[in-house]
Amino acid sequence: MSKKSRQEVLIELNNYILIHGTVDNITKNKIGEKIYRYFQKNKELIEDAIEELGYELDKVKTYKTKGYYDDFNKVKILLEKFIELNNRFPIKLEIINDLGIGQRYIDKFGGMNELKRKMNYTSNDLIDLRGDFNCSIQELQVANFLCMQGLKDKYKREQHPFPKSEGRYRSDFMFDLDDNKKLHIEVWGYDTNTNSNYDEADIQKAQQLISNMDKNNLIIKSCSICGKTITVNSIDIIMCDNCKNRYNNSNTSYSLINKSKYTEIEYDNNFNILTDKSFKLTTKGFNEHSNIKIKSYIKYFNLHNWLNVIKYYNKFDDLYNYIKEEYLNFYNSTKSQNLSKFCKQHNYIVHELLLEIGTEKIMNDCGFSKQKQFSKDDLKNNFINIVKSIGYIPKYTEFANLTNIHINIYTKYFNLKGKVYDNVVKLYSTEDEFNKYISKNSQTYEINTNNMDIKEVI
Repeated sequence: MSKKSRQEVLIELNNYILIHGTVDNITKNKIGEKIYRYFQKNKELIEDAIEELGYELDKVKTYKTKGYYDDFNKVKILLEKFIELNNRFPIKLEIINDLGIGQRYIDKFGGMNELKRKMNYTSNDLIDLRGDFNCSIQELQVANFLCMQGLKDKYKREQHPFPKSEGRYRSDFMFDLDDNKKLHIEVWGYDTNTNSNYDEADIQKAQQLISNMDKNNLIIKSCSICGKTITVNSIDIIMCDNCKNRYNNSNTSYSLINKSKYTEIEYDNNFNILTDKSFKLTTKGFNEHSNIKIKSYIKYFNLHNWLNVIKYYNKFDDLYNYIKEEYLNFYNSTKSQNLSKFCKQHNYIVHELLLEIGTEKIMNDCGFSKQKQFSKDDLKNNFINIVKSIGYIPKYTEFANLTNIHINIYTKYFNLKGKVYDNVVKLYSTEDEFNKYISKNSQTYEINTNNMDIKEVI
């Protein structure tokens, strides 16, 4: 079988879109998966191919392939459209939620200020007295206050308050203190109603904070209950003293308050930063590395289970491919298809997660069919039918694309080792035919399919 050209794959992609109207679940369809894998193998984004065919990307693909926004030009196009439509630069929340550009891409391109510089955005709508860009009116007010207090050259913007291992968060303002200590200030530009501005009391709080800079590690945030601005020394403190006393003296369950401990953007940022490696998409892997636990995500987004959270963030394919890869690695090393045994030996994949996905689906997709036990004749006929259909003994890659029975079934049935596919060919060919295949497997063969007599094409 000759390798398909890119033009042929584009035609198949176009036909797929005409039939289905979308490519959102393209990997769940055998034809669609081959199309998707073609672009993946050639390190090409399927989104580029869709646009090349003349489709509006947002109408046929809801979520973007991981790495899509690594190209700044793609980010630039969306930002330009937003600015043209709204006559202003989007705030971070709008970039993440409305434009679909994750926090990791904002960080990749240097943060909000650097994004605006890259865009040559010079409007003074949120530029402070020092000339810095700001993400909200509240942040602008604090920045101007600091400048008017003579601290214009005393702070840095968008610095990392935590070690890289703890995430890529950036603070709004950072002061260098004595003894190599640092004071980070984070401005919350909204409260529980998302629309309150800083009042005189807020300014006094900021002024008090600056005048007592020796008190390191102070954080400004809003009470999750009343929205009042509070100064605390731990991110885990979520309520002002009045609200804490009020709820401690009432019959209200603390869990009803605790659901507001994090905002939606904090959930999103935590998830996007944490799941840079596939094993962290598992229930065990995520809980081990995240400060915000799985139960909190399920409760906050009102979803049924962790799998629904994964799908919400469009990470199911990443998780599923990771599970399949690990399962096949387990099988290749143990020759066992036992999923329970696999989970017991794995550091992160647990059986409950596989049950949610569907153990039968996983086994079928890995070539271990629960629904059908193949006979010796089934295996032979499958191979011979492939040879008949293409007219020669296929290479392994061709066999893999055409077979109805996964190579792992042959491996287990005949207890094959070493060069498994070569041994499969040997089973269904004469010694002469096999030697020709081994020595000249880059050539094609003409076959008399009645007696499997293979003749080299001159």
